[in-house]
Amino acid sequence: MEETPKPKLIIFDLDYTLWPFWVDRKVNVEPPFNRTPDGKVFDARSREIRSFPDIEHILKKLKNENFKLAIASEAFNKEEVRRLVTYFGWDIYFDHMEVYPGSKITHLLTIKKESGIDFPDMMFFDDERDHLSEVAHTCLGVTCIWANRGVSEEILEEGFKAFSTNHISNANNNNNNMLHSSTSSLNSNDSEESQSDTTVFYVHKRRGSRASITYDTPPVIDRAVRLRGRRMSAPALSIPKLDTKKLLACQEINEN
Repeated sequence: MEETPKPKLIIFDLDYTLWPFWVDRKVNVEPPFNRTPDGKVFDARSREIRSFPDIEHILKKLKNENFKLAIASEAFNKEEVRRLVTYFGWDIYFDHMEVYPGSKITHLLTIKKESGIDFPDMMFFDDERDHLSEVAHTCLGVTCIWANRGVSEEILEEGFKAFSTNHISNANNNNNNMLHSSTSSLNSNDSEESQSDTTVFYVHKRRGSRASITYDTPPVIDRAVRLRGRRMSAPALSIPKLDTKKLLACQEINEN
């Protein structure tokens, strides 16, 4: 019996993904933070702050099962964010911490370079569909999961199922010389796209930026996997694999 495919590296956003507040915009919390001798964490207004309920257990469990873990956060207040990660005791779990303003693409490229792990072996959790869209459309192969209510045991389980389903499908489709990339499920209103014979452009409305990806042939929307009617992991991009041409990797993306 074949072993169920699992990611080698799991990446988490922070705001509204691991904790129920937004540090930069001071939503539900206000830095600077401090920790008392008994381990409780408070903000500048002396309010006790906590992560989502399952997070400590999830991180400890994943680390004990030898998964590599990473943070990808575009926080401007990176010092306070890093301090909060330490105050929660999470710094012992994460192998990579990319905390600075900018595209999640940059975060994942850095994580890929430092870890030596390829995108198809990564799973990424975020509460913002724009972030999932830009990663899914550019860092081909990353399984993206929408944690719209924060990461929980249930969402983690669904993420593993989506990763496994995608990789099993990819293995089957390899017999037909096809390459698949699992992405977050987004409707046509989340991004605008136009495609030519060689290039696909995705215009992300949130930043107004444009990321271009060059293929030997344009990708085709192949399938959609709905997870319990709420969170989804798809559509997937199917790209014919040609022996005589090169598929350009994410490092060659140009963002204007």
